[in-house]
Amino acid sequence: MGSVNKYITYLSLTFATVILTMNGCAFEEGPVSFRSASKRIENIWVYNKVLENGVDITFSKADQTIDMGSDGEVIIIASFSNTILQGTWTFNDHTDRILLDLTETSSAAGIRIQAEWIIKRLSKDEMFVEEYTDNKKYRYELVPKQ
Repeated sequence: MGSVNKYITYLSLTFATVILTMNGCAFEEGPVSFRSASKRIENIWVYNKVLENGVDITFSKADQTIDMGSDGEVIIIASFSNTILQGTWTFNDHTDRILLDLTETSSAAGIRIQAEWIIKRLSKDEMFVEEYTDNKKYRYELVPKQ
């Protein structure tokens, strides 16, 4: 009877290790989580750190909030410039990138912006993403708005 219990324990630990490893592989910087990626994204985020080609430019986004809704809607508000971007967010097929389709609604111009954020780390308490645009690499480290 003892060897059967050891075997069942061994199988259970192996199974748990495989599940945790597979779950944590989605994002380069982790973490392991049993919450779905979409549940972790749903939040009102603020920029904790912004790097442009490795240079800290956090001050340029200090006034912005990003409301990522559960229904795939997103609203970005930059209070200093009175800019509002509204649109949608979705995952790519592999759930490792966030695709943003935004329109500036705070002016008559209605400029459309499309962006792709590569998810590096995603938890309910932080989201690290990278974006490549205009021959520049941006890293956004976001935290929930307090």
